[in-house]
Amino acid sequence: MLDRLLELNHQRYAEEVAQGLHDKKKAKGKGQKAKGKKSGAIEPETVQQGELF
Repeated sequence: MLDRLLELNHQRYAEEVAQGLHDKKKAKGKGQKAKGKKSGAIEPETVQQGELF
């Protein structure tokens, strides 16, 4: 059963590569860090006590 799932996974990946869904230029490595701050993030020191509850 696992061999069949692995075969289907490879087949699906090959189809996605053919569609251009796996462009290696756009791939992010594990060691890359995000640049800048995330929008919408709240800094801990700016949270008021009343906003916590």
